[in-house]
Amino acid sequence: MPLDVELYRRTLYFPVSGSSQKLQRISVIDIQPEHATRTLVLVHGYGGSALQWLYQIRFFSQTMRVIAPDVRGHGLSDDPTSPYKYRFFGKEG
Repeated sequence: MPLDVELYRRTLYFPVSGSSQKLQRISVIDIQPEHATRTLVLVHGYGGSALQWLYQIRFFSQTMRVIAPDVRGHGLSDDPTSPYKYRFFGKEG
């Protein structure tokens, strides 16, 4: 049976350093099977989404907790409201 990882997506909010009122949000896929004794955190480059790890998430989440954050942007780890546009050799696709 295929695993729909989007069912395990959560949005986390945390304070931005140096600001007491502004909150930063990050989207995370967090799958916790019963009796998991280990946790695997998948970290990818700053250009994609957690779904780049789709096959690895499906495989490892059978036996351990898997956390895959959407680390997008230039180190800001935000979750933009606009759609993504991929650029290949200067062309948008």
